[in-house]
Amino acid sequence: MTAFLQQVARKLIAEHGTALRDVAVVLPSQRAGLYLRKWLAEEAGSPLWSPQVFTIGTFMEERSGLRSLAVEELLFEGYEAYRSVEGANAQVFGEFLQWAGTTLADISEADAHLVPLESYYRDLRSWEEIEWTFNNDPLSQGQQRMVRFWVLVGLMHTALNTRLLGQGAGTTGLIERTAATRAVSEGRQWKAVWFAGLNALTPAQEALFRRFREADLARIAWDIDEYYFADTVQEAGQHLRKAVGAFGPGLIPMSNHLAEGRLQLRTIRAPNNASQAWCAAEILKNDSAEDRARTAVVLADESLLQPLLEALPTDIGPLNITMGLPVSRLAIGSYLEALHRLHAGMRPGTGFFHADVERLLGHPFLRVGPIAAAGAQVLAQLRKNGSAHISSPMLRDFFEVSGGFPGAALVFKEVLDVRTEMPEITAQALAWAMHAMDGDELATEQIYQASLVLRKIHLLMVRYAHVLDIKSYSALFHRLLGSARIGLFGEPLAGVQVMGMLEARALDPARVIVLGAQEGSLPAGGAEKSFIPFELRRAHGMPLRDGNDAVQAYNFLRMLQRAEEAVLVWPEGAEPTGPSRFILQLEHELFKGKNERLKAFDARIRMPQVKAATVRIAKDAAVLEAVRAKLRSGLSPSALGDWLRCPLDFHFKHVMGLKQVEEVDTRIAANTLGEALHGAVEATYRPWLGKPLQASWLLGAEQEVEEELLLRLAETLSAEGLQHGQPLLQVRMAVHAAQRFLHNEADVVARGAVITPLALEVPLTSPLDQAALAIGSPVSFKGRIDRVDRCNAMVRILDLKSGKVDPAHLSIPELTLDVLKGDKRYAAQLLVYAWLYLKQHPEVDELQTGILPLQRAASSEPLLMQWPEGNIVKRTSLPKIEELLTEVVLRMMDPTTPIEHDPKSKYCSFCLGAR
Repeated sequence: MTAFLQQVARKLIAEHGTALRDVAVVLPSQRAGLYLRKWLAEEAGSPLWSPQVFTIGTFMEERSGLRSLAVEELLFEGYEAYRSVEGANAQVFGEFLQWAGTTLADISEADAHLVPLESYYRDLRSWEEIEWTFNNDPLSQGQQRMVRFWVLVGLMHTALNTRLLGQGAGTTGLIERTAATRAVSEGRQWKAVWFAGLNALTPAQEALFRRFREADLARIAWDIDEYYFADTVQEAGQHLRKAVGAFGPGLIPMSNHLAEGRLQLRTIRAPNNASQAWCAAEILKNDSAEDRARTAVVLADESLLQPLLEALPTDIGPLNITMGLPVSRLAIGSYLEALHRLHAGMRPGTGFFHADVERLLGHPFLRVGPIAAAGAQVLAQLRKNGSAHISSPMLRDFFEVSGGFPGAALVFKEVLDVRTEMPEITAQALAWAMHAMDGDELATEQIYQASLVLRKIHLLMVRYAHVLDIKSYSALFHRLLGSARIGLFGEPLAGVQVMGMLEARALDPARVIVLGAQEGSLPAGGAEKSFIPFELRRAHGMPLRDGNDAVQAYNFLRMLQRAEEAVLVWPEGAEPTGPSRFILQLEHELFKGKNERLKAFDARIRMPQVKAATVRIAKDAAVLEAVRAKLRSGLSPSALGDWLRCPLDFHFKHVMGLKQVEEVDTRIAANTLGEALHGAVEATYRPWLGKPLQASWLLGAEQEVEEELLLRLAETLSAEGLQHGQPLLQVRMAVHAAQRFLHNEADVVARGAVITPLALEVPLTSPLDQAALAIGSPVSFKGRIDRVDRCNAMVRILDLKSGKVDPAHLSIPELTLDVLKGDKRYAAQLLVYAWLYLKQHPEVDELQTGILPLQRAASSEPLLMQWPEGNIVKRTSLPKIEELLTEVVLRMMDPTTPIEHDPKSKYCSFCLGAR
């Protein structure tokens, strides 16, 4: 099957011979130009001058005499035009950036579509006034703002074009408008200009076509298949039907390969997003070198490039990748985001947020190499300091003492002038990362690309003296970083070719493997970014969403047009979007009733599993002695709960004594707030010990419980810190919970319940003789009960919880160790509290045990533990409980059972992979 560009090469040689120096060829992409030259060389069979190859964009620049501005430069020029219109009322640059991108795109699009600007902006102003026309109400403030906005944009459009033309530059649209109006006799002269494989022409491009055709210089070659061209329902042919109607059928005959060709189609449903890459790698792994050389891997979802590079076999042979790795998605992106977030959160007189400092120092770039220890030392000092805010001088002192990277202290400099100081700070941060990652080639390339972005921004800020705040600087930096790519190299005409959908235009690989063939990626989803109302876009002939879908449909079918084999891979589990509509169209239209040409498969790809390190502790003599020492000192109900949830976490926490590093935050730590709330409730109830509660006492204590809470929090936190932000909200919520609890208990008393507090914060301890006899050393349990009371003659031991509790977790259907594991640990703790109290108080024959959840707004009544004997624990049940606790001790001391993580536990403090 003859490739399209091979046919173009034959036509060029047939008309011009080998004298192609004065011929221009306009193609969809530069990559297509490379393949055209290859076909010209093969068809000519001898040396020849190459024609000058353009893309439609570079050809428009050539014809207009204008250069295209980079996005960042256009933003600054746009702001200059905006300021010239608005004068003293102009927004600062940072506010301008919020709407500039979409507005500049709309301006460019209007020029590319040759829209008459005066009537265009008049229509936009009138659009906002239409509603006012049909009623007597004045324009709303929003409508007035939009009218003023369109007046502003119209003036800004004219001012911007004037500025750019004066510099010999332009937006894409202005370049096309200028090229469309320029006479063919102006500029460089060619014997012929070939337009080959183009689609979806703008009005400006159509105008340029006409000028060259009128001068008898245009040669047009459409790349069309009858399947989507003749059927007007097929959206893929929408733009070409219009183009052929305007300029004729072209020099290359229309093909009918899709309907009559040999295309064999396979659709593969992969388990998830990443497995698509391994699916492609598995196909290529089993191929011969010849089959790989005729294969193109096309990424409809470009985020699959990295997974694909990791999945490809090392012996893949020649490989060429036309795409680059997006720098912003690599580690350098998160590193610079952490840096800018650090400075955006800095407050004069207060300093940096501790969490922001931790985020930067904890970045992977700074946690390796010889200077990592210095950063860890500073982190340890900051955590020891415990302040939620850290001043710049303190940080600089820490780093100067630590002996790490010499410029690290400058990264934490307090910024007074963003324009002059942030580039310096960013440069120091990049140098710090470079020093830490010395020898890592990928990291070095990332840092180099970021330094290029930094240089661009520095030059722009020198050229345009705009005032920037840190948020504007960060937004601009990451906008530029988002367009930076790490280039990948290879042999462009040999081996497997990896490319995006746009790079595949006009090429004809024999086999195509498309990854990301799901709805949302093929066609690409997302809302169109434009301020122009739909109806006005349609009235002025500007692109609509269906036109964009038509372009993507053409690119897809064009890619399959001359292929012999196509593999379309889409993920099942990544998004609930399903396969691309293009796949469904092929199944129900082109391949309907042709099962021999279309096969659907489910992939079961073996992906390499990265297993978390398995920690298993054998119970040797030393470990058993450590456990024995813990049992001898006393096992608390909460420690028992930790063992029931995960033996390994229990061992780390209670036997080895590991402590969690407390995160310093602007918020009040949950344990700090919980302890203060417990203390406030205890202090409120203590004067009522031994007395039946009165509703009036409880209602009158609402102010007291608030004062007690604040008094306890002030012991560890500054009074000023409790008056602002998240801490203030936390305090108000805690006060509300405590007061609500008092109010609810007053309601219970008012309804006739007799509740007498007997004790608060009661320490309990008791030996477990049965277990001690079994292991040959003392065993005891100990705990502290928050509250003991008598309610209508029934003794209750209650544990206050400031968090939420699920009542189902307090129900024990069967008194066995296996039942108590997992989410029943709270019930087990209550059972131990009941056993301890009954052992220490022989005068009590029965009791109830439960939890008082302070966040339970509807009631202050406790959530009672339920077990096979109901909600009452009797003295006669103590032997059963002791047997259960003895079994726990024997399991702990069983030398044949190693200590390991329970995979059902999701909230371990120390187990790897469990959090």
